[in-house]
Amino acid sequence: MALAMNERPTRRKIVLSVTSDLVSDYRVHRTALTLQQKCGMEVVVVGRKLRTSPPLSPRPYAVCRLSLPAEKGFLFYAGYNIVLFLYLMFNRFDLLWANDLDTLPANYLAAKLKRKKLIVDYHELFTGVPELTGRDKVRWIWQWFERSMLPAADVFFTVNQSIAAYYQKLYGLKAEVLRNVPYRPGEVPEVVLPWLGGDKKVIIYQGVVNVGRGLEKVIRAMSYLENAVFVIVGDGDVMDSVVALVKELKVEERVFFTGRVPFETLPSYLKKAHLGISLEEKMGESYFYALPNKLFAYIQAELPVLVSDFPEMKAIVEGYDIGRTTLENDPQRLAGLLDGMLRDVNEYERWKRNLKKAARELCWENEEQKLIDRMQGLVAKDWP
Repeated sequence: MALAMNERPTRRKIVLSVTSDLVSDYRVHRTALTLQQKCGMEVVVVGRKLRTSPPLSPRPYAVCRLSLPAEKGFLFYAGYNIVLFLYLMFNRFDLLWANDLDTLPANYLAAKLKRKKLIVDYHELFTGVPELTGRDKVRWIWQWFERSMLPAADVFFTVNQSIAAYYQKLYGLKAEVLRNVPYRPGEVPEVVLPWLGGDKKVIIYQGVVNVGRGLEKVIRAMSYLENAVFVIVGDGDVMDSVVALVKELKVEERVFFTGRVPFETLPSYLKKAHLGISLEEKMGESYFYALPNKLFAYIQAELPVLVSDFPEMKAIVEGYDIGRTTLENDPQRLAGLLDGMLRDVNEYERWKRNLKKAARELCWENEEQKLIDRMQGLVAKDWP
């Protein structure tokens, strides 16, 4: 039966937008599931579709992927926000959820014109990413958007306390921390992986292959490691140069690439590994304050870790005693550190025991309650 003219739909419609193609964007997926299944909202997720994007696995919420002529740089960001703005203006919604600064312009304008609530979720300190290093004009433009639009957010989430404190100091904004933790894994299906075999240990990196991720120094370290292989699960802007380095060093038998893997099958890869790494370099504030989702993915796989000695990662790793931190850049010394972590049976078993507690506590089943409470309060305030 059609709604009367003065009736509102019983389910509030929220549109989440992000510039990823959604294939491996686990945070957006988890957020959408919680909003739909626990908060009772009608959810639409808007991403983009690259020429190389694989089909999406079935999702229990609506999905729209925008195809754009440009796939990077100014033309992409401008085109995405223009098309997203038009999409929002011609579709009904009750709330908007902007994932990161690069979706904020369209969301800000649409929310303002339609007088709707705006939620902003920062997955990183966007204006401090390495890609903006030395590009002062581009950084200034993004900072202007942020300075002009972020204070209009009705709710502001971010991934850790360091970034929350940064925005409290910069703009006087109170950001609520919603950590990028995964669900507890269920039954993990077996996969056949070509690098397995023999007694070699598996060191794994899961994530974007971009500048400053520390992959090059691990690849160089593999020249000195005979009892291990290094597996890179992901893709990104510097993939070609990383592959070229592997060939240059002649370590093709020790370094393997899987390409991007959907988040649904990622646990199957992590299950086969012995050590997870997250060795971001200090290239901007974003990496220094990072608390990456890969760290929590390793924890859910009960995988000891070697991470950068940066404040947020260090607090987790040392707080739970689940691995080591380092700022080592010398390939031979880094190889020695990795080898020692894999060979010390007593220390390794202690980390494995501690990971069970960390995995129980650092999961979305616990973290999502913050989101549920906040969104229910926001909706109740406007739609009692």
